Amino acid sequence: MEHGGLRYQTRQHFGGSSSKSRKRLSGQCWVSKAFETHRRRISLGGGYHHVSGGSSTDVLEQLFEIRLSAVGSNKRRAEECVVAFWRDYLADVEEQEGPFGGILAFATGANDIPPLGFFPLPSVVFLHELPLRQDRHLPTTNTCINCLQLPVLNKFEDFKETMDFALKNTQGFGQE
Repeated sequence: MEHGGLRYQTRQHFGGSSSKSRKRLSGQCWVSKAFETHRRRISLGGGYHHVSGGSSTDVLEQLFEIRLSAVGSNKRRAEECVVAFWRDYLADVEEQEGPFGGILAFATGANDIPPLGFFPLPSVVFLHELPLRQDRHLPTTNTCINCLQLPVLNKFEDFKETMDFALKNTQGFGQE
């Protein structure tokens, strides 16, 4: 065994085989936890969202996981209406050759879908109540967890107006 090799030095530093080292280090670092989650998702096949071709509307619809309230609730009924508005909005944007990159950047902070997909997967949730001192619903996002928060509105025209306003007034962390 070569004393200057990386494997030898690693064993000397961590004391033992790589399986012992993994056991000793497991749970001590968020990076190792993230890697373990990544490894499990790949081994389970389907952890990462593979988006198949088709129109841009189809790609974005497949990409976002829509999180609805409980079946039968009043919130669920309103959210299903907003999902229809969301899909119509995506179709309108595609017809106008609009800002799909802008929608993706607004929701995730990324202009394109990464080669390994997003982690965590992008999701859509719904804003039912207005925040304090705000007179209208606007879509918001948390790019750290890839979560797009859509306002619950009654008319498609209002939904489209708020989406357009939000996208035109945020340029993805200053990128043009």
